[in-house]
Amino acid sequence: MLGLTYGKITFGVPDQIMEGLEHATKRGSNIVAEYLGGAITCDVHHMTNPRKDGLGVSSCITKRLEDAGEVNYVNDHATSTLVGDLVEVNSIKGVFKDTSELKMNGTK
Repeated sequence: MLGLTYGKITFGVPDQIMEGLEHATKRGSNIVAEYLGGAITCDVHHMTNPRKDGLGVSSCITKRLEDAGEVNYVNDHATSTLVGDLVEVNSIKGVFKDTSELKMNGTK
């Protein structure tokens, strides 16, 4: 497991450091999150315009959910285009059905 800690501020942005949980705990880090896993897919449709049906996004989410426990946070990352962001949000809503308690962030 990996722990996420915040380091010094560089160029006005705090660093996010991923390190082994045991190592971070041993050195007394303030652990703010744990990375428990993820999934990768590639639909090779277009660099900035995903398929309008969201198949690439939804299949990646579904693949990750095969061995996931409870999901309460999603860090999505489309291409910061209107079509990409809409496809991503709609895919997330399609897979999770009830997103009222799901927290989302978009790292861009």
